[in-house]
Amino acid sequence: MEPLIKEEHQLGQLMHFWQKFIYIRKKWQLALDECNLVTGYSLTTNFQDIYKVSGENNDESIFEINGTGGTAGRAIQQYSQVQGARGTTGWGWGFATPTQGLYDAYSATDTRRDVTIIHRDMTLYDGYYVGPNTENKFYNYKAYSSNYRDQASTDVNIRYLRYAEVLLIKAEAMNELGQTSAAIPFLNQVRNRANIGNTPVSSQADVRADIWKQRRLELAFEHDRWFDLVRTGQAQAAMAADGGKVFKVGTHEVFPLPQDFIMEAGGLSAQNPGY
Repeated sequence: MEPLIKEEHQLGQLMHFWQKFIYIRKKWQLALDECNLVTGYSLTTNFQDIYKVSGENNDESIFEINGTGGTAGRAIQQYSQVQGARGTTGWGWGFATPTQGLYDAYSATDTRRDVTIIHRDMTLYDGYYVGPNTENKFYNYKAYSSNYRDQASTDVNIRYLRYAEVLLIKAEAMNELGQTSAAIPFLNQVRNRANIGNTPVSSQADVRADIWKQRRLELAFEHDRWFDLVRTGQAQAAMAADGGKVFKVGTHEVFPLPQDFIMEAGGLSAQNPGY
């Protein structure tokens, strides 16, 4: 795809945030209407290709945050470096590591697993070998830079909205509107690209659960997971499963308001509940 001109880029950002907003607020018909306006995109055949430099701003990409590697470049500072493998044969700091639960959620045939997660004793797409003695078992593959893996200035783009997510939003909106049978083909497009075949379920509740699962597997490390957990009511259980972390329902869905803001509001605003 050709680079967007300034006005088109700004419009794309506005459409992205509007689409996310109405989706999170469960405005299903409006979300479906907005998805139907997204045309001219297609799924990349090979999932791995999305996350290479050669796959930046490709036919699946709707909105990316662009980074150009090198000290003098316009880089996303330390994005690759801090999430890189740490220790022997590593190059980074070892932050934001995938969980065992995420790794296990992928089936053995799911082509997304070994594109999303770097693990010990693994050869990466560029031939770099991650040995068996890194400090952590798993790392974020989507943040990997072949050319600037250990540099503060990376050439990795952050894929923030892809056509695959539009398909999943559309499927979820249709399912919630009672159009389950019509929603399934859009879900299946994402599943089939991942080599896991058509969904084996057909009821509204089961299709909903599969859509939520495919969002987790498809969009891992693309900055959606927390918001999905909150909006679907799964945050409390997910936090408890991750080392016993506490999520207070009715409080932790939002952040506390700064005290300076409350004081300046002069009684027109109160602190969020529970803080």
